[in-house]
Amino acid sequence: MIGPGTNSWSADGNYAITADGFPGWSADGYEPTNLGVATADLAALGVNVGALTYVYDSLVPPGYVITGYVPFLSSAFAGQYIPLVISQGPAPAPKIITVPNVVGLFYYDAQLALLNAGFLIAQPAFALSATVLPQYVISQSIAAGTQFTQQTQVTIVVSGFRVTNQPGISVPVP
Repeated sequence: MIGPGTNSWSADGNYAITADGFPGWSADGYEPTNLGVATADLAALGVNVGALTYVYDSLVPPGYVITGYVPFLSSAFAGQYIPLVISQGPAPAPKIITVPNVVGLFYYDAQLALLNAGFLIAQPAFALSATVLPQYVISQSIAAGTQFTQQTQVTIVVSGFRVTNQPGISVPVP
């Protein structure tokens, strides 16, 4: 273990950042490495690379392994699949986008318009309407023309009732 009293040096004084500025433990040989080197290291011992998870990390450069795979560099893990977490670098700044007007659109067209604009769609609410045809949008939770960050969730209210295809429930066909 690295800590006070050892002959190790760290840039931050807390022994969490090594001299090169990357997180890791230089005493046990782990320094951030790219996916190719990690794969080769594991393959040399007969260990397979398992599921890859990509996450944003402001400290680890893109394409480098975040998880410490060094403990798995042993013949005891031969033939196993080791999951790795790979850095995508710093997260991009959220994009500001304008909410499209989907009121009056057919339900599926409204979904497509919201998804293409970059919004998430919540489970729709259904309401009976004497003025709006079934399966058309009555209202939306965020007003059209409003600016929000990408991936904001929008709820829409659709005219009609939820169609279910459950056993025992007959749905009239026109």
